Amino acid sequence: MSWSQLVFIILCFCQGTVESKERIDCTGTFSNMHYNVQGGDLLGGEIKIVVGSPTTRGAVQYKGVFQYAGGGPFDPVIVDVRCRDGRVSFTLPEKSGLPGAFDGTITSKGLEGVLRHREGHEEELDLPRRASYWDGPMHR
Repeated sequence: MSWSQLVFIILCFCQGTVESKERIDCTGTFSNMHYNVQGGDLLGGEIKIVVGSPTTRGAVQYKGVFQYAGGGPFDPVIVDVRCRDGRVSFTLPEKSGLPGAFDGTITSKGLEGVLRHREGHEEELDLPRRASYWDGPMHR
């Protein structure tokens, strides 16, 4: 094997590993909130994740505005969001209407994970990356 062939193989390998590690943006709107015409209910949840002020060490902090609807909307709440290496977690307070801790993964397509309710049961959440329910004509 020649030197140039070896360099070519190494470069191909390195390029493949760089491209396979997709950099996921933690910010965005993730929602499955929808209006059920048949029952007349607003159902689902959504979170908008934004960048907050940096820590004293300059690290990025994320904040989220979460809202849940189980027949009608609960008040939105602001939560601290932890996002690292495609993993996302946040804690929902009592006033969110869905108190508990969320742990999941984030991709270019959405946010998926498990919400562990304070009462002990678990609920899978699948929130596609899309516009907020409130941004469109759907809620009018």
